[in-house]
Amino acid sequence: ATMNLLMAIGQNHQLTQLMTQLQKMPELHRTEMLTAYNSINLPGLYLAINYGNADIVETIFNSLSEPGYEGLLSKKNLMHILEAKDKNGFSGLFLAISRKDKNVVTSILNVLPKLAATHHLDNEQVYKFLSAKNRTSSHVLYHVMANGDADMLKIVLDALPLLIRTCHLTKEQVLDLLKAKDFYGCPGLYLAMQNGHSDIVKVILEALPCLAQEINISASDIVDLLTAKSLARDTGLFMAMQRGHMNVIKTIFNALP
Repeated sequence: ATMNLLMAIGQNHQLTQLMTQLQKMPELHRTEMLTAYNSINLPGLYLAINYGNADIVETIFNSLSEPGYEGLLSKKNLMHILEAKDKNGFSGLFLAISRKDKNVVTSILNVLPKLAATHHLDNEQVYKFLSAKNRTSSHVLYHVMANGDADMLKIVLDALPLLIRTCHLTKEQVLDLLKAKDFYGCPGLYLAMQNGHSDIVKVILEALPCLAQEINISASDIVDLLTAKSLARDTGLFMAMQRGHMNVIKTIFNALP
């Protein structure tokens, strides 16, 4: 209860001291303290994210990244702590991105490479963490693209090159993030084009050169990405043309060599 309260109300100094003391506890007690559920089954980290306490989130992630925590938590327990899910299965990262909380999301993504290195997380575990989904399995980046939240998309995509280098994310995993889909398999980029969100298209196109330096993204991969299709097999570009979204069309054609 104490740990949950410290995370929820933002008592950063006390939390920092407690995170150091936790290193001396048995793993079971350490895990219980770090998940720290309240009376309605919400973990403290989730509450900190819910209240926008970026400093608390940063303290927890930074503390867990310290060498003193290496080997003190199983990967399963660590991921359970980091994902900080509510009773409906929404992770803390899903909540932060959905709430457009740039400070919290930036705090998490900035520390993630170091944390992954300390605990020897593999690319699948990091990919799973980034692929935050709701209970209907809709990818959080699907909602970001469909709703036209270009600033949040840029924050996530800007973090990918370092994560690719340090966590060895594969081309398939990165492309899967870019093709973020809903439960039915419809890509967020399709919705972005259909709805005229040219900024989303621009952010993705501007991110591709940096990503291509880390992984072998081919011309056909880019074409496949930009021809995002609905379940009816219409492309987003077709829908943009049909609806007169010239900004989307210009953004794509201006990027052509």
